[in-house]
Amino acid sequence: MFTVSTPTFDRAHTLRKAYESLRQQTFRSFEWLVIDDGSTDETRDLVRSWIKNASFPIRYFHQPNSGKNACENRAAQAARGRFLAILDSDDWYVPTALETFASAWDSIEPSKRQEFVGIVAHCADPDGVLIGDPFPRDVLDTTYTELRGKYRVAGDKAGCGRIDVVRRFPFPVFEGERQHAGGVVYRRIAREYRARCVNKIVKINEYQPDGMTASGRRLWLASPRTEKLALLESLIDSDLGASRRLRSYASHLRFALHAGLGRKSWTDSPSKLAWLVTAPVGIMLYLRDLVRERWL
Repeated sequence: MFTVSTPTFDRAHTLRKAYESLRQQTFRSFEWLVIDDGSTDETRDLVRSWIKNASFPIRYFHQPNSGKNACENRAAQAARGRFLAILDSDDWYVPTALETFASAWDSIEPSKRQEFVGIVAHCADPDGVLIGDPFPRDVLDTTYTELRGKYRVAGDKAGCGRIDVVRRFPFPVFEGERQHAGGVVYRRIAREYRARCVNKIVKINEYQPDGMTASGRRLWLASPRTEKLALLESLIDSDLGASRRLRSYASHLRFALHAGLGRKSWTDSPSKLAWLVTAPVGIMLYLRDLVRERWL
């Protein structure tokens, strides 16, 4: 039923927790894909030793370092399951994670399932504390855009998606950029599909000092085309409040300038008036970034 995919880069020291959590799953209809994004540590040997002894199928793929977006596209093409779930190499599932996904999917009326992309549930920190906000109801059928906009639910979540839908919405990959383009893909999917959200913790997140979450602003500036595209998708949806929408217009120009696409930010903008109003702020933010990168 499930393909669990783990993109990894030099995470042999954390990967065992993900493996052990899969060994403990109460729901057994799954395979594990390890997408090695150019690791130079002992990841290959470690995974090969698990392949020999695991009670579930494990497949290992190695590729030149290309970033998480490329890893998730590779997983979508290689998956054999009906649903794809991403388990990062420094995280692990609670024993009932896949059972929760399967039960939540089965609870959707069969005649309505074509309207849904999959299931969304919660993450917690290693102490068991919920990350982000709970859903307003124990079972909530909504879209990614409504979840973030209408319901104001923030924080990392975990889920699974129908493989036929996931393959229709690949992650954009820009050479040299490593920022995850989740917001781009999730918004595009939300224009056609809902997800069933359940108030259950399924995954434990252990953020690493050198991970994507901790990299923050530095990673954004190193991925300007990805950021520009993410901001454009949010402006197209028109689900932001007035102040956030104006900030997004300014940031759209900011990252377009970093990517050398300043003129394209004008042609892309849904509102030329908003672009003109916010352009001075966008230019100032861009110049501030240059000063910070030079002196900090």
